[in-house]
Amino acid sequence: MEMESKIAGIRSVGFSLPDIAANRDEMVQNFVSHARALIDEGGAEVIIPMGITQCPVHIKPDWLQEQLGVPVVKASARRFAWRRCWPASA
Repeated sequence: MEMESKIAGIRSVGFSLPDIAANRDEMVQNFVSHARALIDEGGAEVIIPMGITQCPVHIKPDWLQEQLGVPVVKASARRFAWRRCWPASA
């Protein structure tokens, strides 16, 4: 199965890791805006944040899910799902 066909898109919030805390409000605004675009324009049915610094540290997954109206995969669950779907080859 090719995973690329399952990905609606990848977006950046526009800040490097060291700058996220100092620009938290703008980072959250960018994250929500980009996530909404992925849902509305790209057909995304779930949002998978790619770093724990953004979600859940600066953006609570439950709040984000409420704002977007689609499931948000928490970082701890993402690792489990990844291993379950793609086990290491023996």
